[in-house]
Amino acid sequence: MKEFSSRLVEKTEALLTWRARRKARKKQREAAIRARRNTLLKKLGGLLRELVETVLIVLVIQQYLIQAYVIPSGSMEQTLMIGDRVMVDKLTFGPEILPTVGKLPGLSSPKRGDIVVFENPSYISPGVAFEILHRFIYMMTLSLVDINRDEQGNPRAQLLVKRAVGTAGDRVRLERGEVFYWFPGEGGWIAERALLGKGVRFSYRPQRLVSPDMYPLLEKAARAVVWFSEGFTPDLEGRAAYQRIADSKELVDYYAFELYQMGERARLHPEEHDYARIWWQGAMGWYIPPGRLLPLGDNRDNSRDGRYFGTVSLRKVLGRPIFRFWPPARIGGVR
Repeated sequence: MKEFSSRLVEKTEALLTWRARRKARKKQREAAIRARRNTLLKKLGGLLRELVETVLIVLVIQQYLIQAYVIPSGSMEQTLMIGDRVMVDKLTFGPEILPTVGKLPGLSSPKRGDIVVFENPSYISPGVAFEILHRFIYMMTLSLVDINRDEQGNPRAQLLVKRAVGTAGDRVRLERGEVFYWFPGEGGWIAERALLGKGVRFSYRPQRLVSPDMYPLLEKAARAVVWFSEGFTPDLEGRAAYQRIADSKELVDYYAFELYQMGERARLHPEEHDYARIWWQGAMGWYIPPGRLLPLGDNRDNSRDGRYFGTVSLRKVLGRPIFRFWPPARIGGVR
């Protein structure tokens, strides 16, 4: 009987000990899982904080110091090509406080000959909230993702890059596609090409695609177009010039073509002052008032620039491209 009781006690103690050990092991496993979970959460929290801090640093740098930008068109060829990716210095001319909201003072103002990035005067913003989201994604992807697109899926031309050809006090005009200056205190017009290569600000080389021989044809064709629209029969010379231009695959200087038309309309309708005003502005050029500049593309015959939308406020100038980082074959400074 004693032996049975002893065995019963031993079995009971073993069972209780096993249950206690099992509970202890279970508690240890649960504690280890909690510890690993807490460690993982701490690591994830740390990574999230580091990610947020990195994002904020990148955003601050790109909003106020330097930002990546992709060249959208060929208006600056051969200086900047379509698809070139450049770093834009935003500090020198003063960055925006927030996208499309205010502007901080800059270290200096754009000088004649500087390449500038500015807000497109023709751009219609969808709203501040969208602009902030668009700029956030654009900056965080180093210009690889652009959600600001039109109905056809093409990026909207929100920002433009051109050269500051005219600055405050200058008078600038174009004659047959060539730029002429009348500087403050000077006694007449000076051709841009006479100044190229004479100093850093005139070290660029504009590209011309329209032949000088095209302009007499454009003038005659413009006269023919106006006469036809007014119900007159254009002369043979005008009709031949128009047909030659229409059959030709050469690029046309449409700004000069429109200006020639305004001149002919002003001659036919002296009572219509708008025709004379537009023609006179083209003939006498633009006066650049304080606080503004005149931007033109280096690819003069294939650029939608200040000839069409006029001068640009310095408050709309966001920066200047200083370094090209893509493609690899074109890595280098921008002038």
